[in-house]
Amino acid sequence: MNAPFGGTVGPHEGASREALARPLADALVAAQRQPWALPEGDTGPDVARVVPFTVGVEGVTYGADLARCTPWPALVAASRSEALAALAAVGRALSILHARGVVHGDVRPEVVWRGPDARAMLLTPSHGSPAGATLRARLHPGAAPPSTVGYAAPEVTTGVEATAASDAYGLAAITYAALTSYAPLGQLVASNGQGELADLSRCVAAALGAAPATRPSVDVIAQHIDRAARADATQDALRGDPYRNAPGPFPQHAPSGAERSPVLMVTLLLGGLFTFLGAVMLVTIGWSVVGAAGRVALLSTMAAASWALGALAARYKVESGALVARGVAALFATVALAYAFSQASEAGRLLMLVGLSAGSLVGGSLAERRGAPLGGAVLLGLGSQLVWAVGAQVIAMSHGLDGAGPIAALAAVVTTVTFALAWLRRAGSFGALAAADFAAFAFALGAWLSHGSPLGPSIYALAV
Repeated sequence: MNAPFGGTVGPHEGASREALARPLADALVAAQRQPWALPEGDTGPDVARVVPFTVGVEGVTYGADLARCTPWPALVAASRSEALAALAAVGRALSILHARGVVHGDVRPEVVWRGPDARAMLLTPSHGSPAGATLRARLHPGAAPPSTVGYAAPEVTTGVEATAASDAYGLAAITYAALTSYAPLGQLVASNGQGELADLSRCVAAALGAAPATRPSVDVIAQHIDRAARADATQDALRGDPYRNAPGPFPQHAPSGAERSPVLMVTLLLGGLFTFLGAVMLVTIGWSVVGAAGRVALLSTMAAASWALGALAARYKVESGALVARGVAALFATVALAYAFSQASEAGRLLMLVGLSAGSLVGGSLAERRGAPLGGAVLLGLGSQLVWAVGAQVIAMSHGLDGAGPIAALAAVVTTVTFALAWLRRAGSFGALAAADFAAFAFALGAWLSHGSPLGPSIYALAV
């Protein structure tokens, strides 16, 4: 039996009691606060039956005989459409609780059951708890909770608040697991499909948002689940399932033989190695005869060819080959940029620096929108710092300018850009970077005022 709190369930006065380790039982008792007025009587067959449970030092006493009921894992394994229908009933039960001012606070798969009458059941604590208290009690040392934070809303895990939106998050997380076989844990599968399942996936994604105010209510989620359950009961609804073949920590389907073919992997790796060696020889032989423009073109061609080879390796799932090829492409591209910069005129260098700065800032924004926050942050940080190089090039080209004015203007622009990024992203890393920019400006300005040069003595040069 799938025990809700990881203990041992047995009969108790016509119902069930779950025996717990004493430290866990004490922690759960301490988490309880005021009693709740739970719904009484039959609320209708399309609403999950609310089954209260009470926590005591002897364990958890449930208001139903769980031995005659079906736990959630068995229900979802038997029929996905029936599991979704049960979740829709659970959502309607949560809506009734919320209308009475009751927040469940611990919605997870272990509290969803189906009774012997084929009606969904929602195990609900008979006492309210402060935010996150039940979760932290389940994580008490010595306890063996069936699930930890995979289905808990972010605000519940931090103990800030538990609201109706927290229950909406838990219901959406269970729905996501029913469709993909794993908890979301911050990684969602975007849906661009059509139909009821696609609508449900978009509703679930909204309900799993970090901000509680932006989540739909449990009643809205229940409506989407109910429509998807009816559609999923038909064979046609399986076409265009937005979650089928969803990536996750466990493979949804066995990989094809071509993806793991050792012959293919060795062929691609050797081909990449020989291509790289041939490219190096070609660059070496032609370096002295093609001229400056030809050298830049040659390096750029090698970078593009290496990147194309990496794309081919990624297509055939040879991740190591893709990584090496992309690294070689980055190396060729860096050398090409450096050489082009060394050969360019002052105006050409300024144009290159402006392009690199703008490209880094735009690329960082696009990377974040495409779900790569780390790469986006790196590109945005690089772009904010490349503004230094743009300003330095302007100062180098303006030989008639003297005094601290150009340095102050450059530092003001760079610091403003970085502080703006820190403010828009609410990111402490960019705030620290902006503070470093301001410190570099202070050192450079002090050096100028003291020594007539923005570099000054070695300590100022190191700071800059």
